[in-house]
Amino acid sequence: MSLRADNHRRFGLWALILAAVVGLALGLFAAWVVWPVDWTDTDPVDLRIEHQKTHILLVADSYAINGDVPLAQRRLQDLAPDGRDLAAVTRLADELLAERLAEGDAAAAARLKRLVDDTGLQSNAATAAPSEEPGQQGSEDRMGRGAPNWVMILFGLGALLVGLAAVVGLLLSRRGSRDKGPEYPVFDARLEPLDERPNETSTAPGQTPTSAGPSLEELLGIDATALSSQPAPQPARVARDVPPWEGVDEDDAIVPPAPSQVKVNKSGVLREYDIAYRYGDDDFYQSVTIDSPEESFIGQCGMVISEVLGSDDAQQVAAFDVWLFETQGTRTVSQVLASPWAARNESIVARLERKGEVVTAEPGLALTLETDSLRLTAQITALAYQHHPQFPEAIFERLAMHFRIEQMAT
Repeated sequence: MSLRADNHRRFGLWALILAAVVGLALGLFAAWVVWPVDWTDTDPVDLRIEHQKTHILLVADSYAINGDVPLAQRRLQDLAPDGRDLAAVTRLADELLAERLAEGDAAAAARLKRLVDDTGLQSNAATAAPSEEPGQQGSEDRMGRGAPNWVMILFGLGALLVGLAAVVGLLLSRRGSRDKGPEYPVFDARLEPLDERPNETSTAPGQTPTSAGPSLEELLGIDATALSSQPAPQPARVARDVPPWEGVDEDDAIVPPAPSQVKVNKSGVLREYDIAYRYGDDDFYQSVTIDSPEESFIGQCGMVISEVLGSDDAQQVAAFDVWLFETQGTRTVSQVLASPWAARNESIVARLERKGEVVTAEPGLALTLETDSLRLTAQITALAYQHHPQFPEAIFERLAMHFRIEQMAT
């Protein structure tokens, strides 16, 4: 009986293991061979980070060609989890801008910066209303669009197989326990059965009764008197060496030395240079890399054309964008230097204010841009406008500026 019950238990265990292995093999075969995963028509928000950055670069390239602001905004909103919160898109754009500047790809950086400024990406991300929890809605949407029904069916079938195997093993175990009967000792067939016979000799009154057989001590060859005189055994004790730090609090055992506080004065002028623009320079774009005293890349600054009224023989530039970028905070600050005529035009000012503060260009004017640890002072050293009957003091003929970059003390 006992052997049969053990066999039933072993069979149930092996059946459970076999069912789990077969179910896992069938699930893997179905997932990789019969119904392999094939994602189609996914949204840009579901892409990996590197592919999302590629999407932003493609949008910037497309916007540089067609100049369609609403279309570019809709394409950037496709990267937002809920279509409204653009904070994550802004961070990706800033990181991408820093990467392009670090790689020396000034053209791609200019297109990307123009896309961010014209679409108002940073302002929209700052004013976007927060959802229930950051990233919660987007993750729920992605989960809703995620695993197809057949994947859930596979998981359900696998769980069902494991459950059936567990039930079968449990039933077999219970059946074996019910069939289990009392266990009897098994004797060698060559031995004779032990029969208890009554003592044939009677004990006379006053005589000591004699034992019918030898005692246990006699059979084992042990002297009962010697056994009773031995002292009781003592519990074993294992001697061990106690470390010198045992019993001491862990926090008091090893106290690391406090790091020395060193304050370094990082303030000072990092670079000075001059920028000059003349009418007819349609590809005007000036960018300078900012290096720390330790010769490490910490930022970039420059000036680029921001507003064009038209193009007869050359582009009629009415505003420039002066910008400063720092790698520490991955943030770009900018101000728009506009001609007097453009500064009085409300529609142009409303469009330029999305890039930064609009300042009217005047001789000797100084612009100041600051990030977390950098300060850019840009001063106009030469200024001239074209004589145009329709746009007086509107089109820049010549503009020269002196740039001074300083590192503020931290």
